[in-house]
Amino acid sequence: MNEEPSFELAEITAFTGSASWRLKGRHLRFRGKRGDGSSLPPVQPIPVSNEQLRRFENSLQFLDVWSWKPEYDPIECGYAVCDGMSWSFNAKFAERKCASKGTNAYPSLAAVDEVTLEAERYAFLVFAFRYSFGITEDNLPGSRDWEFKA
Repeated sequence: MNEEPSFELAEITAFTGSASWRLKGRHLRFRGKRGDGSSLPPVQPIPVSNEQLRRFENSLQFLDVWSWKPEYDPIECGYAVCDGMSWSFNAKFAERKCASKGTNAYPSLAAVDEVTLEAERYAFLVFAFRYSFGITEDNLPGSRDWEFKA
């Protein structure tokens, strides 16, 4: 028996808040907080179609998320940053899994095993998520209060 695909894409930005999108069952769920700790307006769970899941899974394959390192650390680039943005992406599609995170450091666009301070490959993940599931600032209540910073 195949498990349903699942994922969570989350960000915490110093001083401005946190947000996460999670696929649970066949629905996307959003949670977010402002920098002062107050919750962002609730968003109703969004139904997800097989076509949207296929599109997102293809994007994950293209971005090679299945090979991303468990952690991207700016120290590997010679920097120590105490604030900024932390991110995490956890996904399971069939037998493929990804559990990756970073704080001000990301998988390089050139190679996923290289660490960079440029969010290019991560930004493509955020774009793929938004495109695959039709997430825009205009179609969701409260989404103007929060958007991925990549």
